[in-house]
Amino acid sequence: MTRRPLPLLLAALMASACSTQPASFHTLASPIAATPASAGPQQPAFDALSVDVPTMLDRHAMVVRHGAHGVTVEAAQRWASPFPEEVRDAIKARLTQASAPRSAASAAAATPRFIKLDILRVDAWLDDHVAIDAAWTLHFKAPDRPALHARGVFLAPAQGGFAGLAAAQQRAVSALADCIARDLALTPPDDPALHSCPRQRRP
Repeated sequence: MTRRPLPLLLAALMASACSTQPASFHTLASPIAATPASAGPQQPAFDALSVDVPTMLDRHAMVVRHGAHGVTVEAAQRWASPFPEEVRDAIKARLTQASAPRSAASAAAATPRFIKLDILRVDAWLDDHVAIDAAWTLHFKAPDRPALHARGVFLAPAQGGFAGLAAAQQRAVSALADCIARDLALTPPDDPALHSCPRQRRP
């Protein structure tokens, strides 16, 4: 066995340690908007929310597209929690912020029993853009109200390295949540942003 001189071995170990990048952590949660103190706590207008993502995305590390076919798992660029949890928490927070006070009768009829969200695909291109393809189903409590199925692709420009890429995904997820909120009738029907929601309804 070849023995390496101790100084050379220590130098190699130090070089290896210096080459290891410290992890950076990101979140999909949007900053909390300031609300009047008299507004009181808001309750989400749904009972349960489930989120499914492709297996490749079910992790802490950020997944980035490159080239025509390449995908990189960026071990040093990590979500604060596993990606599906980040999506669920961000969507839930956004929908809760969108909730508006309603009468008990109307709330009981309109509140979904369950929201199922499927993240079908996420294309995250460093210093380019993010595209999130998602489908969602709303199952309502009212027995005469059928389930609503919809799908949309949400785009956001991404500049500024990995921090910009995380911010772009945050904006795309917020746009997705806003689309779901409109389907929940949590925003006024004359909202001008309603017509910009890039969704495709399914029967």
